Amino acid sequence: MAQYRSDPFYVDLNLVTSLELQKHLTDYVDVIENFPEELVVSNHYWHTDSHSDPATSKITFYENLNNNTLQIDGSLHGAIKEKTTENKLKNKNIRDQLRDKHHALTEDGDKYGKIKSSGANLDRIMINIQERGYSKTWTPTSSGDSTNPWVNGEWVEKSLPVDSEISVYGPTKLQESKTDLPATFGMKDMSPWFILYWIEKFNTAHKIVKSDLIELLGEDNEYFVKFSESVGQLKNLSTVEDNSTLPLQDIDGEAYSMMPVTTNSVAKYCTKNETDELSEELSWKTNKLYRSNLANLQDDSSRDTIKHNMFTFSDISHGVNLVEDGKHIARMYAAVETVRNVVQDHLKGLYDVLELLSNRENYMETGKPKQILLKVEDFTISVDILKNKIKSYEKASSAVTPGNYGKATQYNYDVKNVKSLAVPGVDETPTIANAFS
Repeated sequence: MAQYRSDPFYVDLNLVTSLELQKHLTDYVDVIENFPEELVVSNHYWHTDSHSDPATSKITFYENLNNNTLQIDGSLHGAIKEKTTENKLKNKNIRDQLRDKHHALTEDGDKYGKIKSSGANLDRIMINIQERGYSKTWTPTSSGDSTNPWVNGEWVEKSLPVDSEISVYGPTKLQESKTDLPATFGMKDMSPWFILYWIEKFNTAHKIVKSDLIELLGEDNEYFVKFSESVGQLKNLSTVEDNSTLPLQDIDGEAYSMMPVTTNSVAKYCTKNETDELSEELSWKTNKLYRSNLANLQDDSSRDTIKHNMFTFSDISHGVNLVEDGKHIARMYAAVETVRNVVQDHLKGLYDVLELLSNRENYMETGKPKQILLKVEDFTISVDILKNKIKSYEKASSAVTPGNYGKATQYNYDVKNVKSLAVPGVDETPTIANAFS
């Protein structure tokens, strides 16, 4: 699949228990549009914690993940919930936006049936308004004090208001369409960033889960193996450009447009780009001075006098003193594909992870939601990624959340109850103007 820039943690939020609930009960849907399969995998993993034997469930989960046999289409563990349909969720979202005295009209007359709509995409629905518990009133039938409860009278049913229309938030485009999922999914279908994420999850799992899974998979274990990025030094062949291989007579580095590499091939995975650039600049300046001084040295320590035109190219693996092994670079670069193929055959699916580590691209800069609108019972509230209510210091005390999924609620704001805590006789109640300052 395409390599989207996102941190897998923001897919593994465990916001709700299934994909269908997440797109109907929250506004955090970008992750569904970009990573539907990975989201179901995450929900499936969280579901194993509720099993009677979580260890065995996790072993089975990792086994299916390694073998690409994890069922996600129609999965009750992460895609849909049993006894829940999209139509029921749409219906409930609309009903939760109604006030207590509102009763939606349905097409078939069933109070839980499909709501009658008068606008496109259910932006306006037909309702009737009833006052619960007050549908009948006591009406006196004889003269006298009408407020006297003992006066003769009868219960008369009140005339209910006529049907009317109100505006509601209808289903979104994502809610109207079914999310397509493959029948099975696994590590081979994931991007390297997610593969690395689940490898880390596995390595931090319980020791019983790790030992039993490795024993169960045996030679078929492709992803959950000990893996070190040090193997990358075999393919980082640019590190052969050092003082022993580059021509010494190229004092300014202009003939080959290269200077000796000073960073170790393994250290490149752990070094920032700024550090690499600084190291290259220092190498460029120091080696120009270094080579200028070497021009006055002899090429053979057995001689007492300087032999002119000492700089030569070595045709064998190692030349005499101060003669570079210039052929080594050509030999190594000719073996680039061979070395990469050997490393790739050895690492199998983990080779893409090695390439990810080699590039060291930061995929964690985007995809961080500041707030998520989440449906809790019948209300739409604003929460952060840890599902804590967000306290807003910028919004007015009257600001409310959009009621896309239920009744709108006020944003939380940090105003202390100073009336209860203040000194008797001293009014310290903050005004709205300075409450948010």
